Amino acid sequence: FLELIDPSVATLPPAFERHLRHVDYSCGAFKINLALSGLPNFACAPSPADGSPGPQHRGTIHFESTMEEIDAAYREAVRGIPATRPVIEMTIPSALDDTLAPPGRHVCQLFVQFAPYDVDPAVGSW
Repeated sequence: FLELIDPSVATLPPAFERHLRHVDYSCGAFKINLALSGLPNFACAPSPADGSPGPQHRGTIHFESTMEEIDAAYREAVRGIPATRPVIEMTIPSALDDTLAPPGRHVCQLFVQFAPYDVDPAVGSW
């Protein structure tokens, strides 16, 4: 952020600038974009027989079932360990907008949380 400000044109209040210099911009999340040959068929909410999107495809889908799983993923990331069971949020935008993929195909976005920014060298590396 600070590299966007030309000090000859503008200055920031010292306390605000000090705050900006100490902000941790590392992120414990990443995104994966996927191309799918069809919609996912969930055991708990099977897809319509004609392959059309159902209500289960139009919202946000989470792949964790307890707060303990979320907490464990966070705690592993803090220790520099990729989560054993990462917190994953999935959306299927093409279930709402069929112009995003060819007929019968779909796009999927996975937002994965609590990945360590720096992996513990004892564990491995990215």
